[in-house]
Amino acid sequence: MEYKYIFLLIFSLFHNLICDLNIHIIPHTHLDPGWLRTPEEYYFEESVGFIFNTVFNTLTKNTNKTFVINEIYYFKIWYLAQDEITKRKFKQLIKEKRIEFVSGSYIINDEATPLYYDIIDQIRIGHNFLLKEFGVIPKTGWYIDSFGHSAGNAHILAHFGFENLVLGRMHTDFLERMKIEKKTEFYWEPFGKNSNKKILTHVLPLHYGYMMYLTDLELMHLDFKRNIDYIEDNLINYLKDSRRGLKHKNLMYLFGDDFKHKDNNLFLNMDFLIERLKNDTINLDYQQKFDINEKINIFYSTPEKYFASIKKELNEYNKDLDTYTNIDFYPYRSDCFWTGFFTSRPYLKGYIRASSNIFYTFSQYYSFNRLMDEQINESIIDDLNDLREAVGLAQHHDAITGTCMQYVSKYYIDKLKMAINNVENNFIYYLKDKYKIKIGKICYNNYISDDKDF
Repeated sequence: MEYKYIFLLIFSLFHNLICDLNIHIIPHTHLDPGWLRTPEEYYFEESVGFIFNTVFNTLTKNTNKTFVINEIYYFKIWYLAQDEITKRKFKQLIKEKRIEFVSGSYIINDEATPLYYDIIDQIRIGHNFLLKEFGVIPKTGWYIDSFGHSAGNAHILAHFGFENLVLGRMHTDFLERMKIEKKTEFYWEPFGKNSNKKILTHVLPLHYGYMMYLTDLELMHLDFKRNIDYIEDNLINYLKDSRRGLKHKNLMYLFGDDFKHKDNNLFLNMDFLIERLKNDTINLDYQQKFDINEKINIFYSTPEKYFASIKKELNEYNKDLDTYTNIDFYPYRSDCFWTGFFTSRPYLKGYIRASSNIFYTFSQYYSFNRLMDEQINESIIDDLNDLREAVGLAQHHDAITGTCMQYVSKYYIDKLKMAINNVENNFIYYLKDKYKIKIGKICYNNYISDDKDF
């Protein structure tokens, strides 16, 4: 038995000397459907359509490039507006696994304030669209901007069949301890070993932005090629910080930020950096800065390829990851504690909750009547889907939390109110016609009936 452990120790040391360091560049963009502006304002003022056009054109012309898409809200708007040729080419990029959908939900929900069935339903909206259009269901969850992470949300993802999960915001003290103990990747068993559900989880070492140690002002005024040494030093600092918490030699580097990739300049800059690393002298300089002896490989990748690489390495070299069981990652703390959003803007939270209840009430009534072979106007389905999407949108991590601007908060309520009125009018017409009775307005509760300011 002792010889076995001695052999594994020697093998592990030998592996550390001969195994290359692989840097997976994962291009992405973070598209909030509402925060400082409404979703429509973001779509047009931040040129969201240009982002998807840039990604499509860049990947079509360059077979080595990849991209990650998470929320379906904006993507659905862009994709349905494309011609059949563009759609066919886009589907080919998915088949080639150069575009990967992560989470694939309608939006990226908050993990603390929504009800579980609202989380499930908004994931289902996105997955139904992806399954219908592309025949794919994502296997990697992507929660890089929600304010802390709940076992309940992870449990839902595990039951959806997610195998991997990428988390962003984590309590700074807890994250530092994870780095020291090399636990920024772990298996998460949200509700204990008896649940038979666990998910491989990666925690980002810092913000999901593409140059984490540079300020926005520096990025605006820096000439990438003329200041490449300064930029590379910042990149290396980030990657070294990332490597502190890992037990293997694959690093994930998210290449994007809020509403980035409106043009292909970021891709051109990264191409320049990748080409530099092919130079043996520069690669050796990187190795010295990393304080390592192995060659550094840097390439465009996807979460699927990254997680496959680490699973393969862990299996080949008999390494294992720690497991967290029965644990939430709350509260979130950066420079302060983020706990106010649990209860802030109670009218907004109450309106969203009441709207959800109305949606499920009408949906069940519609389903029951269909089962009884009742003839119902099919336009009710469209109105119910609009209400479903309005409720789903409101689960966004800057909506139900109340962390958006006040006029954006009012936008979510107005959208819910309009969808409820459409469903209500359709059902009133149906009930009048069926029972030949006079019906006025359906009353719910103070949240829906009052036009109070919030």
